[in-house]
Amino acid sequence: MKPVARVVFLLGIVLGLVNVGPLRVNSQLKSRNEALHKLLEPQVGMAPPPLAGVDLSGNHFVVDSKSSNKKTVLLVFSSQCPYCDEAWPVWRDWIGRFDKTQVHVVGVNLGPKVNPDYLKGWGVEQIPVLASVDPQSVLDYRLRFTPQTIGLGMEGRIERVLTGPPRDKTADEFGNWIARESP
Repeated sequence: MKPVARVVFLLGIVLGLVNVGPLRVNSQLKSRNEALHKLLEPQVGMAPPPLAGVDLSGNHFVVDSKSSNKKTVLLVFSSQCPYCDEAWPVWRDWIGRFDKTQVHVVGVNLGPKVNPDYLKGWGVEQIPVLASVDPQSVLDYRLRFTPQTIGLGMEGRIERVLTGPPRDKTADEFGNWIARESP
């Protein structure tokens, strides 16, 4: 083998070995990130207590999926969240399709005071909205991200969680879950 080829070959081996370290670190960081994410986000199977807060009229409001005899879909948003602007058209479509006798849809605002005109602008002023969520409910439901869609079964367990705007396949899967598994 010529000296130049030998040097190039050895450099290739050295560079390959040098890249193994960062790959291992990336794998470890990804694994830690996934574990942290589970601590920050509601998890399927959780059975949190009723969600409480104040509605748009300033009245105390409680969402209790166990006693409603319906599935509950929580639409977690903030009027200042640009990604929520992507979620509202899908959410509005779902609201129109869900059978109100079987599914209870509630908006949950995590941002500053929500203006009713904001909801009217998206054509969803007919749904009840928690304008402000009790701090304990924020902890119980791990409400930290917007937009987020949370589906609770009639027994009060979280059955579906979708973080980010519902798009394509994820939007279809969530919508089908409601339609397929409604009582």
